[in-house]
Amino acid sequence: HTGVDVRDGLFSVGLGTIQPLSADVWAGGDRYLEIAVNGQTLSPREPIRAVPFAQMAWTVPDGSITTNKIADRAVTDIWYVAPRSTARTSSTAWVDVQDTFIDFFLTHPAKVFFTYTMNVQAGKDVGSDILGTRLAVDGIPYASSGNQYQPHTSAAEWGNSDVNGSLVLPLNAGSHTVTLQWRTEKGNVTWSSEPTQIDGYMGARTITVIAFYR
Repeated sequence: HTGVDVRDGLFSVGLGTIQPLSADVWAGGDRYLEIAVNGQTLSPREPIRAVPFAQMAWTVPDGSITTNKIADRAVTDIWYVAPRSTARTSSTAWVDVQDTFIDFFLTHPAKVFFTYTMNVQAGKDVGSDILGTRLAVDGIPYASSGNQYQPHTSAAEWGNSDVNGSLVLPLNAGSHTVTLQWRTEKGNVTWSSEPTQIDGYMGARTITVIAFYR
């Protein structure tokens, strides 16, 4: 730098703006700035403090920042599905709701929150029935995520309701799948979940997955 303006003994220049400084400059131990005026070196040298050392952040090796250095729930991933297909069932055994699943991948162990909602309609049948819903994670069903809805249907009466549920699980890193399942108690009613078309299709059922990394 030439022609540096000095006022009351103070001056300011940008190191590396004329000749770029590589990251290697900051690697290792302490660094000092040496200043010479008319060929005479001033003493003592000035220690370079934390701000210039921030350049080292550009060269952090992969894997240097571990999960132990990150606060719980500081990093999250979110997955969501809202299928537009129609699903129907009259099965008394637990079966998957059509197209209502999420495949997701966790980069690290996490506490995972699952939630679902589904609008259901009972078919035009005489009598009554109970519809149950639940989530299955990696093929394992969780009754605690379930919901039951009992319509009172008849030849002139229709049942329509929203069912929902949630679940929290600790999961290891890797690939996982969550699926919405349903079943009827008696099998004498055909249940359906159908999207509506109001300014475009609106899903009749959704699953949301949120991973809070530990």
